[in-house]
Amino acid sequence: MKRIGFVLMFVIFVFGGMAQEKLSGEFHSSDQQAEPTHFDTELLSKVVLQELNMLMDSLGLEGFEKYDFWVPIARDHAVEMAENEIATTEGKGKKKDIESRIQYYGGSGVGDAIVMRENIKNTDGYLTYREIARNIIIGWSSSVRTMRKLREQQFFLAGVGSALDERQKKVYVSCMMGNYFTKNEGADMIKEIDPKVSTGGLFPFWRWGIKHSEYLACRNCTKYFPDIIDLQKGLSINEKGEIIFKYNDLRRFQRLIRSKKDGLAVDIVRESQFNNCNRPNIVDYSLVNRGIMLKPVYNKKLMKRNMAPPEGKRERVKKLEVVLGEFPEELNPEETELNLMILQDKHVCYNLPPSFVFDAQYEYSQRIGLLPDTIVPEGVPTYEPVATTNKLEFRIPFERNKYTYKMEDIEPVIEALNEPDFIINKVHIAAYSSLEGSVEANKELQGKRAESIINTFRKNQNANIIDSVTAEPNWEDFKKDVQETKHKKLADMSMDEAIKYINDNNLAKKLEPILENHRYADITIWITYDLTEGKEEYYVVDQFNKAIKKGDLARALSIQKFMYDQLVKGNYGETAVENMQIPDGKEYVGLNMNRICMEKILYDDVIDKSYRDKIKHLWELDNENPYVYYNYVYCRVLLEDVTNEYDREILQDEISYLYDFDLREDRLDLLNIELQYKVMDIYADSVGIDHPVVKKSLEMIKHIINFDEVNWQNSLKLAAIYLNHGDYQYAFDLLKPYALEDDVYPELLFTYISLCSKVEHQMHSNRLAKALEKAQKMDNQRFCDMFRGNKAFPSQVFANERVKELYCDYCK
Repeated sequence: MKRIGFVLMFVIFVFGGMAQEKLSGEFHSSDQQAEPTHFDTELLSKVVLQELNMLMDSLGLEGFEKYDFWVPIARDHAVEMAENEIATTEGKGKKKDIESRIQYYGGSGVGDAIVMRENIKNTDGYLTYREIARNIIIGWSSSVRTMRKLREQQFFLAGVGSALDERQKKVYVSCMMGNYFTKNEGADMIKEIDPKVSTGGLFPFWRWGIKHSEYLACRNCTKYFPDIIDLQKGLSINEKGEIIFKYNDLRRFQRLIRSKKDGLAVDIVRESQFNNCNRPNIVDYSLVNRGIMLKPVYNKKLMKRNMAPPEGKRERVKKLEVVLGEFPEELNPEETELNLMILQDKHVCYNLPPSFVFDAQYEYSQRIGLLPDTIVPEGVPTYEPVATTNKLEFRIPFERNKYTYKMEDIEPVIEALNEPDFIINKVHIAAYSSLEGSVEANKELQGKRAESIINTFRKNQNANIIDSVTAEPNWEDFKKDVQETKHKKLADMSMDEAIKYINDNNLAKKLEPILENHRYADITIWITYDLTEGKEEYYVVDQFNKAIKKGDLARALSIQKFMYDQLVKGNYGETAVENMQIPDGKEYVGLNMNRICMEKILYDDVIDKSYRDKIKHLWELDNENPYVYYNYVYCRVLLEDVTNEYDREILQDEISYLYDFDLREDRLDLLNIELQYKVMDIYADSVGIDHPVVKKSLEMIKHIINFDEVNWQNSLKLAAIYLNHGDYQYAFDLLKPYALEDDVYPELLFTYISLCSKVEHQMHSNRLAKALEKAQKMDNQRFCDMFRGNKAFPSQVFANERVKELYCDYCK
């Protein structure tokens, strides 16, 4: 919902009358008349910056701090405009535009400028410096282009210069704006980086025709991606040293990367470029990349190289998994940061570093999702996998005259038992031979076969597992099988007589179809299941399936709950989901619903029609299961068109009906908020935020979270909602008024600080530095932890000179 703009933010602030922070002091001498004979350009510049900050404050935006680097540039620019008698950001030669002008003074070219020409006199006489400054601000605030520049909040450092024209009737003012990228002190130090890595790596965008960000090319980036910063989380390095990008919603991704000149690239930044406290950062901010930029991959190749497998009945590819390049062998992945570059029409619209966010674990900080039914009936013990024993029985057939056996001959039979891995405690072998041949030869053959099997088990387990061995001719099977043949008289003989008769009459070949079934060993093994070295998962699933077969569904649910928890923790994977054998039917609805929830977690799927249809089927089997009902309504909230009032009211009624079931009220509140949020998102974009439907949904959210007055507690609740929907800008704006208060709530402060990594340009803002100063005084250990580990700022935050100074003073 970031695309709704600042108007919704204004509504959020206005409905509670939130106070704005005052950033500027008073300059009492600014009320004197600005007479040309002793015109004070320095005073006017100060007052203009003060009035500009008051304008920014009134808009809920961060103001500018004076930056000495800018002052001479702005002053020279104002003099140049006064001499030419035209207020413009354009110039000539080496100062032809703002970028060139900044580079002329040794900067990177990163920055912008706003200019104005204003009379110093009216019919009543000379104006005061304050009046001139306010007229200039009025002019800027009425300019759409100027206000767009200010509202982008890309720059936080400024310098103002002013100069009178030759006739001393008009004053020309230049306000140069920039950030910590502007000064570019470390650009000349790039040559110190290992040439084998940096040559062609730090400067390749020129070869590929890549350009800097440009408003028209980039303005639609966040239309479908207010959470665009989170795309960076899709980057990883696989075991082959390839940099992989993954995203779980291909359809949504294709709304961002649409044309043939749209694409992705990787920027590999070394931490050593930024974390040295004794020198400037080693980076050239005049480039589009901060480190080693890999060759861009554009739309056509992204889709062609997609390795994500097709899914569902229609075999459709729903995700994106693509190689974006090779990670340089010379670098250590542990000492680098991967930035994701978003290209639109070959312009680098975003260079996204790693980011993180703390949520304050408030009531509404939990992200909504499918709801499993893991409440085990009373009296059913909590399941914990414990190695159990069992007795397995199986038969190994013998080939004629073969007596040497290896584990490869036995393993297929054991695997056919479909048992988890086990450790053999003891074995009984009963070896049988067919009746052809001599008694002595058969006895010897039986012994060799038994001994071969014994040696095989001993080799793979231990020497003490064999409990007993028996070996004998298979007389009982022979008597039974020969009864149905023309040689049935053999069954009436003694075993010795039958053997002699078969050998004397050469009947072995004719009787082979019977005799071949009589050569085998019956093996009984007593086992203990093996739960070591990752074998637990298969064992637990097997226990689940056996409970299902026995009809013990309460035990099955207890086991499934354990598997669900292990899957969430990342300990279990595909086996736990795919190997569950759950029949269809009303009594199995809850177990099947839980498997769907586990499938969603395992594959990081986006809820689509296939999920809705599977849950709908379960609802049709058991329309009294509240968890299935909840999940069915949740899918419909996400997927159905809520622009139709009738359909919208039906969904609202069904959510209200859910409150009558024995479900956690906070989960139902989140589902209710999800519907209101979706309605606000759609209507605010299409018909405006003042539409009655939008207002109704906003009031519903306020009612759900008990937003009865504007305070930091309620703002934190509301911020959690926006944060969980990826609308980091709104969460940031809600916390901003409280972050720098003297008695700020610690969780609010740290959440606000982390949001600075999620909101564009805020890592380089002055407010972040001020907030970090408060955090350091509040809890130095937690302050330092924000620069280490997973939940931490990237080293690139040290582009902010004040933040780097804090880190070096208190954490190094």
